[in-house]
Parts: sequence; structure tokens; C-alpha cells
Amino acid sequence: MARNFDEIEDVVAKVKAGQYHWHQNGSGFCITSFSTNKRGKVIMQGRYIFGDLEDTMAMSDQIDEWGRAHGAVEFVMDGRLGWQRILKNYGWSTVGVIMSKEL
Repeated sequence: MARNFDEIEDVVAKVKAGQYHWHQNGSGFCITSFSTNKRGKVIMQGRYIFGDLEDTMAMSDQIDEWGRAHGAVEFVMDGRLGWQRILKNYGWSTVGVIMSKEL
């Protein structure tokens, strides 16, 4: 499957520039960013979530609060289908499907 991932150097540069935001709990990591939708609402996007699952999910409420404190009204992410099973226990719902094909 073709994916448009950032190179690690780009992620580091975006974190340093404040475009991406680094969250860490033990061996769990989440990198987020903000965007504004066409209605002017701030959306927090989960760019990369990785590491130890328990450590990562243990900071879920903290990341939500951090996003709210920065004006976000929604947290969105894309990922493998297995995330649906895990994230439904944290208040997430599936709102669409992202499809891709290599050209």
C-alpha cells in the first residue's frame, strides 16, 4: 500500500518548528498537529502513534485535554483497521475509510 509518510528528518524538523507536537509516556509516543477546517474549527490530528500500547493509551486523556486547551474540538487520525477495536474503548468512532493505490 502506498502511503505518504514524512521522512524522519521532516518529522523532527516539524516538531522543532512547533508544527508537530510530541507526546510521550514511558515507551508510548504520539505526534499530533492542528489544522482549521472550513468552518473555522480547530482539529487535532494524530500524525503518528507508536511504541508500547499500554503506555500510549495511558496518556489518551492527557492528550485530549492538551488538545482542548489549544482550542481543538475534535481529534482525528487514520491508521490500520486494528485501531478501531482498541480506540472504541476510548470514545473514538469510525467516520470513514481512507483508500490508496500505487500509481
